[in-house]
Order: sequence, then structure tokens, then C-alpha cells
Amino acid sequence: MHPSKRLYAPGVPRSLTRSLQDFEHIAGSLNWALNVALLLQLGLSAIYAKIREKSNTKGMIWMNHSVVHELLLAAFHLETSDGIYLLKSLSWQLHCLPLDVLQIYCDMSGMGMGFWYLSLNLGFQANLPSHPPVNNIFYYEALYVACAIHDRVIC
Repeated sequence: MHPSKRLYAPGVPRSLTRSLQDFEHIAGSLNWALNVALLLQLGLSAIYAKIREKSNTKGMIWMNHSVVHELLLAAFHLETSDGIYLLKSLSWQLHCLPLDVLQIYCDMSGMGMGFWYLSLNLGFQANLPSHPPVNNIFYYEALYVACAIHDRVIC
């Protein structure tokens, strides 16, 4: 069944508003799913744009045409996919890494970004750029990873 049929199925609220908390939950779940379906990552652009700079988790947000379209498209492709095929699975532990491999943990939020070197017990944080060339989460995620790599290359 095409996901648009389920959107108005019995038991599913007909309202096109959801709380910020609902949007964040949907975005988080979809982000996790899209880690294995990279071509669908654009399905989060409208959601992230919609929740940007909002902080009232109980506040209601309209689901505009772009959000509904991207959610339905992502749902349809995920539902009809053949799944994930693992060609080979390796088990490894972080303590088994060579000494010249540096572990870097990166993360970001709606207010800032940062990275942390586990073995050096050293971390850095920064506010998000005030006028980025592109204003979406994928730009910021790429930016903080690039910052971490750049920091290690110039040291």
C-alpha cells in the first residue's frame, strides 16, 4: 500500500499539525533509517527547515506540502526497498586500533557543533555560522567533520 493511503487511514489523526517534539522524533528516526539509505537523505531537508529555531516542544507546527511530500517519498522507498545486504561483517574493538589512529567524536545541535579527541581528552566547540552558504543540517554535519579533520592535519 502506498504510504499516502495510510496518512488518512482510520485511527491516524487527520490534523496536519504536529508538536515540535513529534517533529524531532520523526526526524531522529528517519535520520537513523537514512544512514543506510543515503540517497533518501534529502527527505529530511524540509523537516529540519521547519523545526529550525523552535524550542517549545509542545508547540504545534504545520506540516506543509514539502514536509508531507518528503515523508511520503521516504516512507514509500523504505517500505519497498529490498533491505540491507551485508557482504561481510567484521567485529573489531576500539582498543585494537593502531596507535596512529585517532578517534574523533563529532556532534552538533541547533545551536553549536563540536568534536572531541578521546585519547587526548581534548575537545572543541563553536557556534553555528551566522550566515552559512546553505542552511540545513547536512551542511553543518559536513562542516564539523571537516573542522575535525582540518584540525588534525594542521597540527
